[in-house]
Amino acid sequence: MSWRALGTVDTITLSYIVTGSISSSLKIGFTEVLTKIILYYLHERVWDTIPFGRIHGQGPTHARSLVKGVSWRTVGTLDTMFVAYLITGVPINALTIGGFEVFTKIALFYIHERVWGKVWWGRISDHRDPVPATKVAEVKVEIPSEEVMRTRGSVPGSSTMREVIHKASASRQI
Repeated sequence: MSWRALGTVDTITLSYIVTGSISSSLKIGFTEVLTKIILYYLHERVWDTIPFGRIHGQGPTHARSLVKGVSWRTVGTLDTMFVAYLITGVPINALTIGGFEVFTKIALFYIHERVWGKVWWGRISDHRDPVPATKVAEVKVEIPSEEVMRTRGSVPGSSTMREVIHKASASRQI
């Protein structure tokens, strides 16, 4: 939501500079609140599946933030131009607003991503966990061979086998 608030203020400001109409600017900006929330959600879901530029425990790389910003700006600019054209009916206004936004929004989005890359709230992977989950479950289990079991007079499933498993379990070998 922080990006949408920042983006809306930028869109309203640029729309006002281009159209000179506060009414059109507000309509464009607030219409985009709805369209951009939906488009941004879909954009994030796609980028969540892309491992490019992620460093475990450190957040996104500069390259990931830049590429993600450019891909979002492509979607966002097309949406801005479409909404601006629907509201103003003037193609040159739509193209001008979209053209300005290419530059202002990439810069703003890059800064936004860098700030949020430092925040760990809501992440699935917890960077504070010092031991990766794959290392926690190392287990050494020693099961007596069939020959040893025969000499003891036990077969799998007998009380002697259960005792062996119980002892191994109690000593944290399994």
